[in-house]
Amino acid sequence: MTEPFETPRSSAPQGPRAVPFHCPYCGEENLFPRPDDVGGGWECRACLRAFAVTFLGQVRRPETAS
Repeated sequence: MTEPFETPRSSAPQGPRAVPFHCPYCGEENLFPRPDDVGGGWECRACLRAFAVTFLGQVRRPETAS
């Protein structure tokens, strides 16, 4: 099974950057990597907002009693 972030969009550079498919503010797909941001920032050219996607870690599944 492949994860959605394994295939970068055509406007995204290759590398460890997580690739968002929609702007978290307006939902548009008009996203581009921020050229001046080394930390993985993105800009939405529809609503003119800049944001970053950050992976915080994995959450443990709750144990179920059987």
